[in-house]
Amino acid sequence: MSMDDALALFQRFDVNGNGTLGFDELRELLLIIGVPAADVPRLFGVIDTNSDGNIDFEEFIRWMYAQPVDAKEKMLGSTAVAKQLLREIADSLIAKNIPPEHLFASASVRSDGLLSRDELSRILLAYLPDLSPTVLSEAFHLCDWDHSGWINIEEFVSALRREASGLQELTPSTADVSVTVPAGWRYGMQLPAAWHSYTSFFAISLIKRSLAFPFLPHEG
Repeated sequence: MSMDDALALFQRFDVNGNGTLGFDELRELLLIIGVPAADVPRLFGVIDTNSDGNIDFEEFIRWMYAQPVDAKEKMLGSTAVAKQLLREIADSLIAKNIPPEHLFASASVRSDGLLSRDELSRILLAYLPDLSPTVLSEAFHLCDWDHSGWINIEEFVSALRREASGLQELTPSTADVSVTVPAGWRYGMQLPAAWHSYTSFFAISLIKRSLAFPFLPHEG
């Protein structure tokens, strides 16, 4: 869950646009995530830490980050939760100075060096045991850039580094790059493109001399 995700959700329920959530505005959100109507007043008081009768964004984000996975999924969707999970794993590896390649190697049991859907799920569930099948599926799609149904080490490392908090501000949003089309390529197939130490996979319908594309950090 990124700060942008949280802000978009906050603004969605800030119906009058005053920058805070009143009781009725927050009530709508709490009911969506399954809070019984009778519990809303008590929970509003818990979230309203300064007791001013409104929920500001700081109070909202503090409460939101403390919510269980199923509540976050109801509020933000499975893709946002899957991205947050990959970010937390990436940040944890960085903090412990563990290369993501080591995590991949410890989980891959196939001789061809690919991660299956079940193998990736085991990695993710080891970090957060109460993940839903939809979040696990979204996380797999975020890693499986070539849509092959398997995850190679480059895809795994790139997906983690893309979400790592410390790298997000350093990664450029677009850049012009040259692309070499390999033998056997067909229209619509994914192509890798690299710039300095970054790489990305994308599909194109026309061959161009240069393309702008979103980056995934990757060791060159």
